[in-house]
Amino acid sequence: MKPRRPAKSKPRKPMPSWMEKTANLASARLQDLGIGLTLGGEPTFVPVNPTGPEWSFAAVGPTKLAYAKAAAKKLQEGPMSGAAAFFCPGKLYPGEVNPRWAIKLISNRDGTPLLTKHAGKKNGTGSREFARAICKHLGVKPHWVAFEDPRAHGSHVLAMPLDHNGQNRS
Repeated sequence: MKPRRPAKSKPRKPMPSWMEKTANLASARLQDLGIGLTLGGEPTFVPVNPTGPEWSFAAVGPTKLAYAKAAAKKLQEGPMSGAAAFFCPGKLYPGEVNPRWAIKLISNRDGTPLLTKHAGKKNGTGSREFARAICKHLGVKPHWVAFEDPRAHGSHVLAMPLDHNGQNRS
């Protein structure tokens, strides 16, 4: 039996000019904001001096979500103002009981705010209107559950149980 040789790396096609231009623009913006970016199998954020198992071997932990929320808030206050933040289930790997989480920032391509803070609106009512509009557009009956995040006082959350049976049209 012959020893196995490592596969030779295949030459890659050059990046299209529009993609290279976009990558350079993104790099310049991140650098201007003082954000260092490294990429692995997927985009990953790691603080300067991470402590806790969630930064080395555990999937989630007590400090990771706080960093993610702070990063999302900073982006919403600056380059992605008007973006809506969605706390969503993330990847679920074999052997894990629960999926990981993800915070997704969604914004309009033209830079106009997706959500605005309305004067006099309290307790996330602007978010509720947006949530109802999503359901109307998708043609599903809204059955959002509102609650406050116990670890983030004043943080109002809307969640919709995923129990669609194919007959839940409004």
